[in-house]
Amino acid sequence: MLPQARCAATPRSNRTDYVEEAEAGFDSNAGASAALQRSERCNLCTRMRSVMPAAMALLLLLPAHAANTQEPTKRIWLGGSWSNLADVSAQTGAIGRSDLTAVSDSSLYVYDYQDHVLKAFTLDGKPKWKFGKDGMRAGEFHVVTSLEVDSRGQVWASDPIVGRVTIVSASGQLVRTIEGLEYPWRIVPRADGTFWGWIQARQADGTLRGEVRQYDSTGAHFSRVSISVALDTINSLTGTASLASVGANGLAMTYFWSDRFVLIDGKTRAARTYRGVERREFPSVGSRSTGMTVGGKAVTRMLIDSAAKLGALSGAVDGDRLYVLFGTGPRSASGVRRTVDTYRIPNGQYLGSYLLPEDALLLRVHNGMFVASVDKPIPAVKIWTWIPRPSGLAKAGHPTGKSN
Repeated sequence: MLPQARCAATPRSNRTDYVEEAEAGFDSNAGASAALQRSERCNLCTRMRSVMPAAMALLLLLPAHAANTQEPTKRIWLGGSWSNLADVSAQTGAIGRSDLTAVSDSSLYVYDYQDHVLKAFTLDGKPKWKFGKDGMRAGEFHVVTSLEVDSRGQVWASDPIVGRVTIVSASGQLVRTIEGLEYPWRIVPRADGTFWGWIQARQADGTLRGEVRQYDSTGAHFSRVSISVALDTINSLTGTASLASVGANGLAMTYFWSDRFVLIDGKTRAARTYRGVERREFPSVGSRSTGMTVGGKAVTRMLIDSAAKLGALSGAVDGDRLYVLFGTGPRSASGVRRTVDTYRIPNGQYLGSYLLPEDALLLRVHNGMFVASVDKPIPAVKIWTWIPRPSGLAKAGHPTGKSN
C-alpha cells in the first residue's frame, strides 16, 4: 500500500504533500535536550575537522560515478544486417498515422492518431481487433501519449488531457479505466499492481515540471520519486521523458533533449543517473508572445531553440539491455533518427550501437524484435530482427547494417 501522499482527484490547493523523510521527535525536556545536542554537534565538528584532509584526499582518488566510470568518446558500431519481419503501413489502409506502438509475445498494438483507435495485429502484420473511437468518455480516446503492455498482456493507454488511463484486455475488451490523474503523459504498469507515471505537475508559479510518481492500483494515491536536484527542477518542456519497464517493477527513463538516462530500482526506488555515449546538454528555452491575454496577463509560448539537436527519442528495454533511439542532429534534418545505442542494466555500461535501416520516431524492442514507427515516405510500423556478423563488431565510427 502506497503512502497517501496526494489525492489526484482533489484540487491541488487541498492536497497534502507527501514527505519522504520522517520528522524528528523532540524530548519534552527541551532545554536539557538542546544543550546535549549542541555539545554533541561541537564534538562531532571537532572530529570531522581532524579527519577532513585525509577524507578529501581519498575523495579525489575516487571516480565521480562508480557505476559509470568508463565514458566512451565515440560509438562502436555493431556489425550485421537487418531482416524485415512485418510492415503495417498506411499504404494498405491498416493504419493512418501512428507514433505509438506496444508489443507482446503474440501481438503488435498500434494507436492510430488519424481515427483515434487502438488496433491489434499479429506479429506478421495481420489485423486482429480494434478498440475505441475519438472522444473524451470512458472507452474513447482524445490524445493518447503512452501505450504499454502489462504482465497480464493487458494494454494501458494514457490520455493526459482527459486525465485517464484506459486498460484493454489482450482480446480487445475494456477492462477498466483509471480516472482523475494529473496529466499522465507516460505510464508504465508494474507487476505488483501499482504503476509508474511521468506527469506534468503545475508549480505554485504556474510553470510545469516533470515528475516521476509511483501510483497505487487505483491511481488515487501516489508517492513522488526524486531523481536528482538538477533533474527534479528542470522544466517539463526541455525535460520531456520516456519510460520503459525494467524487469517486474523497475523503471528506465530517457530524456528527449538529452543523453542522460535514469535507472530506478523497483523495490527501493533508488535512482541512478548515467550519461550516454554522445553528450547532449539540455537546450535553452525562449518565449514568444501569442498576442492573447488571460486575466489581464499576457500569454507567451515557450519554444526550444530551433537549432537544438535531439537526444533520446525513446528508450526500450529487452532483458538486461536498454536500447536508446538517439537523435544525431536537429529535428528538421533527415537521417538523424537511425542510431540506437545500447547499455547494460543495471550498471549503465555502453555496449555498442546499431544503425536502423531508416529514420524512426519511436522504437520498441521485444524478444530481439525491433519495432519502429516511421513517418516517411508513408506512415508505417516495421518489425526488424538483427542478424549479427560473426565478428560481432564493425570499426569504431563506421556503421554497417543493410536490410535483407
